[in-house]
Amino acid sequence: MSPSHPRGIHFESVPNFRDLGGYRTHDGRTVAWRRLFRSAALHKMNDLEMARLKREIGPRAVIDLRSPKDPDKAARLLEGIGARYCPIPFSTWPWTGGSNANPNASASWMRTLSTTTRSQPRS
Repeated sequence: MSPSHPRGIHFESVPNFRDLGGYRTHDGRTVAWRRLFRSAALHKMNDLEMARLKREIGPRAVIDLRSPKDPDKAARLLEGIGARYCPIPFSTWPWTGGSNANPNASASWMRTLSTTTRSQPRS
């Protein structure tokens, strides 16, 4: 854990919001702190929590790995904090699992995703 950044970030209505910084990648590099986060149910945030998310973290993109029930609602919610909504359910990922998984296709797909979200301007 980074001495200056806690892994867990408490939001009353959003469980398990945390910084993924500090983890090692398969190629030996390390995920930068305060660049990649994970959480559940951002749509449950109230206005005060959304304002805090914008102020303290300022996400440029939110990648939703679930199959969204109402993607338009999620997109409108995130527009207010200047984040782009990217629904990319697991079912669309480029691997089949098991012994047929293609790690090169997965790595390429993740690099493309990273480049896409990194190029988003901050509001």
